[in-house]
Amino acid sequence: MSFSSDIKHSLIDEIPSAMHCRIAELLALLSLNSECVKASTDTKKIYIKTEGLTVASKSYILLKKLFKVSPQVCVRRYKNGNESKSYRLLISKADTDSILKMYTYTDSGRLHMQGMMKLIESTCCKKAFLRGVFLSSGSVTDPSKSYHLEMVLPDEAMLHAVLHAMNAYGFEPGTVLREKRLVVYLKDSSKISDFLSLIGAGKAMMELENIKILKEVRNNVNRQVNCETANITKTVSAAHKQIEDIKQLKMSGNFDKLTPALREIAELRLAHPEASLSELASMVGDGISRSGINHRLKKIATIADTYH
Repeated sequence: MSFSSDIKHSLIDEIPSAMHCRIAELLALLSLNSECVKASTDTKKIYIKTEGLTVASKSYILLKKLFKVSPQVCVRRYKNGNESKSYRLLISKADTDSILKMYTYTDSGRLHMQGMMKLIESTCCKKAFLRGVFLSSGSVTDPSKSYHLEMVLPDEAMLHAVLHAMNAYGFEPGTVLREKRLVVYLKDSSKISDFLSLIGAGKAMMELENIKILKEVRNNVNRQVNCETANITKTVSAAHKQIEDIKQLKMSGNFDKLTPALREIAELRLAHPEASLSELASMVGDGISRSGINHRLKKIATIADTYH
C-alpha cells in the first residue's frame, strides 16, 4: 500500500462523536462521490460511486449511523492488469427521502455546496468535513521523497468550501488548475503534518515527523562532510603551493638566506606535506599559534616570489 492509502485506511475508524460532525463529514463524501437521479416522475434516488474502498466503507458507516440506512453495495472488477475495483452504494427511494431532508441536490444531481456551507460553520465540523474531502480526493507524496499534499476538487463551490475550512486553521493552501480540475495543495512539511493530525491521521503524522528528522540529520551530516572535504582540499592545495615555493628557493640557492625560524617551518612543511597549520604549530613547540605558522609560510611565499 502507498503512504496515502495507509492514511486513508486508518481514517475509516475515525468516526466523529457529535452528530453535526458526522453530517459534515458525510457532506464531503456525498459532494465528491454521489449523484441524485430521478427514479420516477416524483421520486429521486441517490447512489454513491467510488474507486476507493475507504470512501465506500466510510460512507456506509456514516449513512448507517445518521439515517439508519443500509445501502446495497455493488462491486465491479476491471481486468486491466491491476485488478481494479469500483464500488457503488445504492440507496433506496425511501431512504433517499430522509437524506434529502438534510442535503440539497441540484437538478443536475450534484450536491448544492453553496447552500450547504452552514453545515460546516463550527470548527469541529470543518475538521470532519476536511477528513471527508481528503478521503475522497486527497493524496500525500511519500515524505521520504518529497513533501506534497493535495486534494482535487470538481468545481468553484467545493473549492470555496475547502479553502474556507482550511484557512480557519491557518493552512492557507496553494491552488492550481490542472486538466480542468481545481487542486488545493500544501508543500510545507509542518503544515502537512498539522493537517494529518487535524483529520485524525496521527500515526501518519508521526511517521512524517520521523522521516523529516532523519532527513534533517542526513542533510546536516552531508553538509558537515562537504565542509570538511572542502577544508581538506583547501589545506592540500595551500600545502602544495607552500612546498613548491620552498623547493623553488632551494633550487635557486636562496633557501639558506631564510631566517632560522623560517627555515624550521620550511623543513617541517617539506617533511609533513599533509599536516595542517595547527599540527605544524604543535611540532614547533615554542608556543607559536596557528596564525603564526601561517604568517611565516606567507613570508616564505613572498620571498620566493622575489626570486622568480
